Amino acid sequence: MTIREGGWEDEEQLVQHLSEFGLGRNEARLYLAAFGRPALRVAELAELADISRPKAYDVLRQLVDKGLVSEEPGPVARFKAADPMLVVQRLRQQSVLDQVDRVEDTSRLVADLFARYYDAPPGDDPFDYVELIRNSEAAWARRDALTSGAEKEVVQARKLPQPGVRPRAGEEVGVREGVRYRALYERGFLAHPQFRVRVAERERRGEELRFVAEVAVSMCVVDRRKCLLSLNQTGVVSGHGSWLVLEHPALASMLTDAFEVAWEVAEPAQG
Repeated sequence: MTIREGGWEDEEQLVQHLSEFGLGRNEARLYLAAFGRPALRVAELAELADISRPKAYDVLRQLVDKGLVSEEPGPVARFKAADPMLVVQRLRQQSVLDQVDRVEDTSRLVADLFARYYDAPPGDDPFDYVELIRNSEAAWARRDALTSGAEKEVVQARKLPQPGVRPRAGEEVGVREGVRYRALYERGFLAHPQFRVRVAERERRGEELRFVAEVAVSMCVVDRRKCLLSLNQTGVVSGHGSWLVLEHPALASMLTDAFEVAWEVAEPAQG
């Protein structure tokens, strides 16, 4: 019997959603296997989740430690999934804490690495600071690297992903004192609860967020000097795409001026 036979229409999507909140793949599969069922033995849950019994036992212990699964008393260990509302609350709280830690740690690391990179003697090749990126995770990491080295300002513009796709988790940048951070989003982002719930918190951390009906191009520009441009028609949450990284002050300044025009007519979230 598979998880899908237990009533889940799209197992992989549910596993992916749980993974976005910090659960490992096996943790997500075992929680879904236990969900909505009476307390089951390790062997039964392992079969349902298609995981080996020794690995399932270790993963279930991890879920018990996280409070997402409870162990029923008795001569044979049996495990039952916690109430989904409790699980969502705990995962959301932990995700926020982990995200803040990751942003701060990553910002410090990449700021140092790229400070050393840009302090290196420049080459003669005009393409030394032109970079084409084909993977979304690499593009987000590159954005974090660029913004972590900001001295004055960071401006960002974001297009919506394709219909039916949730915006990427972890849109925040590492905020530092003395740097102004502004982000312009298409208004459709506010229709996603996972995004909207983070708006107030991001603003408290020091970001300025505004919304317009349509963003011409997704981009990130740092100090009117470096920019990351999305060459994709819609926002890309994961997988393949095309992004261009340029260190070209004239172009970066022009993009920032265009951002300023859109910023003036944009509205805050509560508007």
